[in-house]
Amino acid sequence: MAVQVQGVSEAMVGLEIGSGVEKTEDYSKLIEYGLDSKVADKLDEIYKTEKLSHADLDERALDALKEFPVEGALAVLKQFLESNLEHVSNKSAYLCGVMKTYRQKSRAGATSSNGGATPQQGPDEEKSKQFWTGRGTLWM
Repeated sequence: MAVQVQGVSEAMVGLEIGSGVEKTEDYSKLIEYGLDSKVADKLDEIYKTEKLSHADLDERALDALKEFPVEGALAVLKQFLESNLEHVSNKSAYLCGVMKTYRQKSRAGATSSNGGATPQQGPDEEKSKQFWTGRGTLWM
């Protein structure tokens, strides 16, 4: 039974006024923690799927999300949502792992001298054979 307080029902406590989209009770905690509203929206969406709860996230994961660029955080959360978490016991650590992998891939793409268009080639095999010939190492 919903309780009426000055014309507002208790059931509306989780409602974001003006947006028309219902928020979980943990949404305000995400905003208070300092997460961008878009990131908080995506996390709240994940909470609603019950793949993750606010209690599953530790301070380390929330801090990492807060420091991530918004678009990167949204991409990480999308990947997290699409993941099979059936055998994941520590979802917070798993999310941190997804963020680490995303960061590494982003850096690798940014440092690629060819803009990431084609994979970089390794050393020239013929030159390597010439180098190692006569040095006591067989090249096969």
